[in-house]
Amino acid sequence: MTVLLKGGTVLPNSDGTVVFFFLIVYALASISFCFFLSALFSRASTGAAAGGILWFMCYMPYLFIAPRYDTMGLGAKQGVCILSTTCMSLGANIISTMEAQGSGVQWGN
Repeated sequence: MTVLLKGGTVLPNSDGTVVFFFLIVYALASISFCFFLSALFSRASTGAAAGGILWFMCYMPYLFIAPRYDTMGLGAKQGVCILSTTCMSLGANIISTMEAQGSGVQWGN
């Protein structure tokens, strides 16, 4: 995925290792979330239904945070990033903003 994003014309200004690290951390957080949910339910069908609903509910804060992102403090931003799907959305928004500015995501910024 990183090769496609970096090698193509999607993220030409970003450092590939930063994008790779971002995607790996999201994958690990997603796997951990799924393991957490599997421990809560004894039936697969109930766990699958609840997992899909909870996954979507973890994304919902992004819809309220995105318009207010510039006015939020650092602690509030870090607190909401406990939810992996919200964190992925905020990270993707930051990456796309920096890519639009022409600097891209680097380890130094």
